[in-house]
Amino acid sequence: MHQNFSFMQHFSRLLTSLLLLLCLQDQLWAQQKSISFGMQAHLGSIIASEPEAAYVRDSYTSFIEASVRWQKDGSQPWHRANNYPQLGIAAFYGNPGSRQYIGKLAGVLPFIHFPVVRGERFKSGFRLGTGAAWIEKPYRVHTNHKNTLLGSSFNYFISLMLENEVKISKELSLSAGVSFSHLSNSDIKMPNFGLNLPTVSVGARWSPHETILEKKTLPRQARNLDWRVFATAGTKQTPWVGSPRYVVPALNAEVAKPLGASGAWGVGAALQYDKSLNSDPSGYALTKNGSKNLQAGVHFFYERKLGALSLPLQLGAYVLNPEKGQTFYQTLGIRYRIGKHWSAAFNLKAHGLQVDYTHAGFGYHF
Repeated sequence: MHQNFSFMQHFSRLLTSLLLLLCLQDQLWAQQKSISFGMQAHLGSIIASEPEAAYVRDSYTSFIEASVRWQKDGSQPWHRANNYPQLGIAAFYGNPGSRQYIGKLAGVLPFIHFPVVRGERFKSGFRLGTGAAWIEKPYRVHTNHKNTLLGSSFNYFISLMLENEVKISKELSLSAGVSFSHLSNSDIKMPNFGLNLPTVSVGARWSPHETILEKKTLPRQARNLDWRVFATAGTKQTPWVGSPRYVVPALNAEVAKPLGASGAWGVGAALQYDKSLNSDPSGYALTKNGSKNLQAGVHFFYERKLGALSLPLQLGAYVLNPEKGQTFYQTLGIRYRIGKHWSAAFNLKAHGLQVDYTHAGFGYHF
């Protein structure tokens, strides 16, 4: 009984904080015809891609989620180009699948839902979100040394969900979906194998008002190639607990071909200077051959456009000094266009299910 009370107490505080934050956004609340509220329950299990993950797993993954969404009505070209998406924010709380070594999981997840199938009664689409997650029991050398998956209390949280929804009344819809979520601090603090959580979910969403979607024709889009270069930097700690932290600067040059108002595709090349590539086995001393710290790769990318905001996904391969045991890399980013020539960028680089590091900076469009 005490455990259930504690669960509801913590979750109610989290949900209350979320709603208070949203209440401060007067402009959003003034558009109440676009708002809806949802609840979902998730059930799954930790993926044991590493022996450490199998060791800490002692139960099923289970958490609940409360969300608020705003339906985009088509008043902007990017709404129509993306089939009238929904923007939202979710709060979640529960058990990641390791009560003894990881403890409780809680967090906040801003997200966007892209409809693929839209009917009068049935909708199906993908939900993509990135936010922050807290775990109760991170790695501690004296008190919790067996949790080698997550070395920090606060972590990045990335989630992709395939969500299907059936409307059972004018205001109420029921949903079912499958999702994959990843927690990591991107090597800011070791250990950091990361936590991978596939789940199935069921839920309900209440929409007090029906949003009228504007059926306007998309304006003609420019087809010119977009040449741009980005300068970013981040930090990483490697290879293990107590090893040094390295600053990793990077340059990324790209050429993109627009695909209407919804996105673009293109190719690029990346160059970064990573001292962790040339460290000794202890992680403390560096050799004098600095050329081995220089790393280069080429990549193909797709970029989804949401007005001034865009979400690029890069799939690349190393051509110089590949990461230890890795040939390919992936980068998920968030970019915001500032005027005609400038963009701000935040990127998360990974090798498969293992996050390498995060880096941020600015880009120039020629």
